[in-house]
Amino acid sequence: MSRPARWTESGPPGSDFHEIIVLPTVAPELARQDASGAPSSVSATGEEASESQEAPLPDPARDRLFFVNVTVGVTKASPLSSKGKATKPQRQEETKPTTVEHPVFSMSRGQFITAALAAHRLDQTYKPGEHTGPPMQIYWMGSPGGKGHAPLIHTDDEWKSLLRQLRAKRTATTVNVIFDLNNMAGWGIKQPLSVDAEPQLELSFGTSVPSVDSYGPEARAQAQAAKEITRYWKCNEHQMPCFIGLGQHIQITPVRLKPWSLAVAAGAVGPADPPPAALLEEWSGRALSMPKARGRTGPGPALTPPPLAPLGDAGAGAAAAVMAAVMPLLTMVVERGLGGRALPSIDTTPASVASDVTVPVASHIAAPVAGRSSTPSTPIRVAPIAPSTPTSTTTSTHTPASLDATPIHSHSHTPVFNMPRSSPPPEINEELTRCLESFGRVRGVPPSIIDVAIGTLSDLSYTPDSIAAVTVKRLQELLPDMPEGQVIALQKYADDWYNKIIAKRARHSL
Repeated sequence: MSRPARWTESGPPGSDFHEIIVLPTVAPELARQDASGAPSSVSATGEEASESQEAPLPDPARDRLFFVNVTVGVTKASPLSSKGKATKPQRQEETKPTTVEHPVFSMSRGQFITAALAAHRLDQTYKPGEHTGPPMQIYWMGSPGGKGHAPLIHTDDEWKSLLRQLRAKRTATTVNVIFDLNNMAGWGIKQPLSVDAEPQLELSFGTSVPSVDSYGPEARAQAQAAKEITRYWKCNEHQMPCFIGLGQHIQITPVRLKPWSLAVAAGAVGPADPPPAALLEEWSGRALSMPKARGRTGPGPALTPPPLAPLGDAGAGAAAAVMAAVMPLLTMVVERGLGGRALPSIDTTPASVASDVTVPVASHIAAPVAGRSSTPSTPIRVAPIAPSTPTSTTTSTHTPASLDATPIHSHSHTPVFNMPRSSPPPEINEELTRCLESFGRVRGVPPSIIDVAIGTLSDLSYTPDSIAAVTVKRLQELLPDMPEGQVIALQKYADDWYNKIIAKRARHSL
């Protein structure tokens, strides 16, 4: 209800609009100069109004104290089971209360996380993020979702929303918070390394600090040449320098840059000049690649034939032809370690040459031809399989008598290698003994048990193929010293052994 207008000097003041606007404009003689000295306005009920409005009362909820129970949990991987299968991970949790009550409503998210982690002495291990994290689940008695579906708090907005829900629950006195340590690695505090353990200055005594003085003048000149080559031959098409010659880009990799920079540092070429011709041939693939020696003795120089002794004009061409034909065979023999075995026979000598030349071999390596008898030698016999209708052969020995050379026979047939065969198969009456002895060596069965088994099975005329045909129970009756597992293994071994002997016997019968 509005106050009545004042039109007298002693009357109660009217409304603020009447006192400030109307009276100074319409009746300035009734206007009061000091509004603060005027009597207080009277309310509708006639009571005096207060001169100033009182400050708002503080929120009593901000002073509410809560007990805080803090649970930290970690999930650890379980070891594999005895069968090698993965087991269920183990979850370990521990709950501790804080030592004092906390005014949760007046705390920020970071302050609450620090106070909660202090219950487990983890406040110096983890630090809350400025805007988010670490994640935590908060619930109380009667909270929405309870413990099983407690909200996960990450940000400040989520924290404020949670406080409004907690404020509505006036009977709540305890707040529960859960931290999962498996998801808190990103908020771990990394302690700086202490400098007390290393009082010396690192760069003063470091052994791996790069320094120009550590390199010689040649290395520094090479590095400067590499910089100049890289700067001059910069390629806009590729990500590395390229040598462009005849419209072809050859990318200068670090492997190619090193020899080029060495040539520039040596003064052979300039940084703006093309690389040396030898490097270009190597980069383009036109350079000849020498074969690398390979063998059982490891990398080493390639096998080179010994120097030939001076021969007459008549025998020089023939000796060279024979050595060129025989050297590949001798190289193969030396590399495969077949020096102590019989050498294969091959007919690679022309008919016009073989009649006058005999080639000796000393220490499994090609020796000089006729005319040198300083090393005892064994001649090579080069001959094919005899034909059905032999042709005329010519034999001539021009080597000294001390060499005891065997003449070479020449035929016009395709070369045939007579390589040594494998060991012959055993006799039929020895198959059982050989089979059981081999089984004992492979399985580690004592010889005494093997001897008893050979005698027992031989008396009953057993063979390796019949051992695999009888039952395990019958073999156990005959061989009581062998357990059941060895008897089963003996049956399988005898069957496999007999099949191999049959195949070997078939090959040797050809």
